[in-house]
Amino acid sequence: QVAGDGTVNAAEQTTAITGTAEAGASVALTLGGQVRVVTANAQGQWSYVLTPADVTAMEQGAETLTAAATDAAGNTSAAAASRPITIDTLAPVKPTIATVAGDDVINANEQQNSTLTGAAEKDSTVALTIGGNVRTLSADTQGAWSYTLTADDMAAMGQGQKILTAKATDAAGNSSETATRVITVDTVAPGAPAILTVAGDDRINAAEKTTATLSGTAEANATLRLTIAGNTRTFAANAQGQWTYALTGDDLAAMGEGAETLTVTATDAAGNSSA
Repeated sequence: QVAGDGTVNAAEQTTAITGTAEAGASVALTLGGQVRVVTANAQGQWSYVLTPADVTAMEQGAETLTAAATDAAGNTSAAAASRPITIDTLAPVKPTIATVAGDDVINANEQQNSTLTGAAEKDSTVALTIGGNVRTLSADTQGAWSYTLTADDMAAMGQGQKILTAKATDAAGNSSETATRVITVDTVAPGAPAILTVAGDDRINAAEKTTATLSGTAEANATLRLTIAGNTRTFAANAQGQWTYALTGDDLAAMGEGAETLTVTATDAAGNSSA
């Protein structure tokens, strides 16, 4: 077999073609319409190293090599030997990695079921690098590929910004350029936000009804969901992690008189929520 499997890829353009003939015979090897002449050794073995020019002459696709031997007396073999081969030196197109988890951010809820998807040359082998580990999979007959992240993948990536890479290798062994996608892993829930003392003593009297403002702390820029008498008010903490909310007449009416429990939860930019 030429190049081990009968297919010459980009890395094999200077591979050797070998064969046997009568000892000392002159062998005329025809490839791509060109004739190359070599001599069999005393054991009847011959070889010819392809050049890039030979590969160019053969072009891409199916090619048939032929060889005819002529001995020292000038007699030529009755039938030329032939061998079909395939030339495929074209690299597959660079694969793609689609947006991960909808926004390229994997949060705590998404780490159990996030699937990476993309496109590559149909039936190619895709080497996906995640956290320094290579996962190998195959594109289908339409060129689609997918891979579901595992707990080991998440542990290898850790927290923060990460770069995923994908490289495709076709059936001939040609490899594509490497595709990349930058994602962020943030599976850590924000700390529980705090509600500071309300109206100085956690009591809202008649004089304070029109000016009472709730305030507290949370993760910087987190989204806060404050529950007042069964109603949820949504707003954001500032860059310093401080938040405020001015009570409205509707809030006070909903709370009525007596004891009331306020609750607040924080959700960070990745979608992780506090306890």
